[in-house]
Amino acid sequence: MGEAEVPKGTGKLPDFDKLWDYAHPEISEQRFRELLPRALDSLDLSYLAQLLTQIARAEGLQRKFEDAHKTLDRVDKALP
Repeated sequence: MGEAEVPKGTGKLPDFDKLWDYAHPEISEQRFRELLPRALDSLDLSYLAQLLTQIARAEGLQRKFEDAHKTLDRVDKALP
């Protein structure tokens, strides 16, 4: 199990800071997107907002600026 992985059923969400691969933002984006279902199920809006922000950051590093903007729009909608 990788250091950022958390066993299923523990109720804890992974530390996405440990999932970053700055040399390969596309890999980071994929890892973050894999966490989205768990983040949504957790109902932890703070974690979800931070995760979406990290996805937008990864998209920006790939020069996918329009996608990054859309992702940040999701953050805006997720927050009360």
